[in-house]
Amino acid sequence: MAAQFFKIRIMEEEFLAPLRGSVPVSIEALADELCAAGRFVIESATPEMARFRWASAPRRDHWPEDATLYLHQGDLLLNVHTGSGQERDQIVEAVRVAASKLLSEPVTFEEL
Repeated sequence: MAAQFFKIRIMEEEFLAPLRGSVPVSIEALADELCAAGRFVIESATPEMARFRWASAPRRDHWPEDATLYLHQGDLLLNVHTGSGQERDQIVEAVRVAASKLLSEPVTFEEL
C-alpha cells in the first residue's frame, strides 16, 4: 500500500492593539510578563518582536513558535500560527491581559 501524505495548511491570523500613544512598551518586557504564569515559552525576543509557544506542547523544530508579537508603528501586532480557534482565542486573551497589566491600562486586540 502506498504511503499517503497530507498537507496541513497553517493559517496565520493577525490582531492589532492600538496603543494610542501609551507609555512605550518593550516587547521583551511583555514577553516576560506573558511567560510569568508558565503557560508560554519564549523562543526568541528583542525589544520589538517576540516569538513564543505553548509551554505544554512539544517544541517543533520546523516551526517552533505558536505566535509572534511585534511592536508595529507604536501598536502591538500579534500573529497567531496555531491551529484551533480556541487556542487562538486563548493566546490573544493572554497577550491582552499581559499588555494591560504591563501598561496599567486596558488593551484591546482587533482582528485584521
